[in-house]
Formats: sequence, C-alpha cells, structure tokens
Amino acid sequence: MNTKELYRTPSSDGPTSSLLARKLTLAVQTLANVAVLRGFPRLVWMLRRVVIGSGIRIIWYLSRFRMYCDGSSYPSVMAGGGFVYGRMDRVLKMILKPGMVFFDVGANVGFVSLLACTTIPASQGEVFAHCFEPDPGVFDWLSMNHQLNPQLKMVVNSVAVGAQKGEGELT
Repeated sequence: MNTKELYRTPSSDGPTSSLLARKLTLAVQTLANVAVLRGFPRLVWMLRRVVIGSGIRIIWYLSRFRMYCDGSSYPSVMAGGGFVYGRMDRVLKMILKPGMVFFDVGANVGFVSLLACTTIPASQGEVFAHCFEPDPGVFDWLSMNHQLNPQLKMVVNSVAVGAQKGEGELT
C-alpha cells in the first residue's frame, strides 16, 4: 500500500453499505470466526466489490461496531472480513471483565480497541479503551472509527508512548 492510498479519507458522512452487502459481510465474518477454509480469504478478496462494495465504506463488524473499510486495500478487507483478528477477539473475551481499562498502544485504526470495547454485552458492564496513535494520517482513521461508535467508552490520543519523555520521528 502506498502512502497516498493510506491517507485517503472518505467524505465526512461516508457511504454506507447496501443491505445485501451488509448481510454478505456478516456471513463472511461469521464464517471467518468459526474456521477459515483454505482459499476463502482469496475468494472474498476477489468478490470484495460484491461483499463490501467499492471505495471506502462503513461496515458493521459482527453487528458489534461500525468501521470504515477500504475496498481497495487488502489488509482493510481482510480485517473487515474477520480474517485477521478472530483469535484476538477470543483472547480478549477470556481476559477482559466489566470495568477494566484497555490500553491500545499503537492503535492504528482502532480495530482491536473496538473489539475490546464490545467483548462484554452492554447489560453486563463496559470495557474502557485508551488508544494511542502517533501517526497523524492513521490517527484520522482512528478518530473517524471512534466517531462512528459514540456508545463505546474510548479515548483517542494522538501521541506516542515510550519509556522516557522526549520527541522522536516516525519512520
């Protein structure tokens, strides 16, 4: 992925997926959460315009949260399709309890924080997430994903976290 592609942002309101695309995405995510069949991610990538749609779309992840997904970006489609973070989701469900605070250092677009905040049903309590992302372009995506989910207890910080105070350059 080139730098220009990484920093592309959708319009302020962002197009939402059609009902068919939403149902297909949920089916793909559900299957990916159970077991990833050989060749299934490649099939989803080839059919991404049908499953997710073209361009940058707002998708639902397992009916838990909304996020922006770039249909032209392989990592974005694989994460949105549920192929990347299935194991992480299962681990978070085992270790997080209501009232816990989750620190996401190097949060990227906030996918893991969104998972953490939705591991526990709202009726049982909440998980609070503090996200740290120093890259300004990536932080914009993190902020947009946070704004899509105002019901979640997330704090986004455009700073780096390190062992000592100071300034550095992102490379």
